[in-house]
Amino acid sequence: MTILYLHGFNSDGSSTTVTKLRKRIKNLISISYDYIIPEKAYVKINVAIKQILFEDSQVILVGTSLGGFWANFFAQKYKFSCVLINPSTSPWLSLSKYIGINVNFNSGEERVLTKKNVDDYKKYKVEIIPGILRYVVLAINDCQLDYRVAEKVFKKTSIIELIDGGHRIQNADSIADIIIKVSLKENNTK
Repeated sequence: MTILYLHGFNSDGSSTTVTKLRKRIKNLISISYDYIIPEKAYVKINVAIKQILFEDSQVILVGTSLGGFWANFFAQKYKFSCVLINPSTSPWLSLSKYIGINVNFNSGEERVLTKKNVDDYKKYKVEIIPGILRYVVLAINDCQLDYRVAEKVFKKTSIIELIDGGHRIQNADSIADIIIKVSLKENNTK
């Protein structure tokens, strides 16, 4: 089983979250994708998934924030299990406040987000479907995304856990525990 981690906005595949999670989850891989241009993100993530599927038929997607949006999108596309941590449910709305120059937390690279970039995320809007194992972790004091929005979106189709914490993962061990629990459930259903 391979666990593919998808980072959030202004981050990359070598984030501190990935480093912390890898200490407990050896089969976790991550990629860096273009978080500004959704078409490029789609292609990069889709290619990565197809490469993984070439060698491993069991994949779990994990994503935080914008990565949670993509993890859900591709989990539905491929019928994978997923763990969504403070997921953005509508980046065309939540990213609007970042239009302009942004700095990547890890690399320091400056990127410009335009209104067109934000609007282009609407092309990837999906209705949330039942039938996949979806575990959603929401921080009740997330200062970036209102947890109640995601709670409402996912409540009929997902296992939801409310935690105390901010937008960025504070306790990687508890998230690792959830990922391990989902992978055990996934193994038992195959």
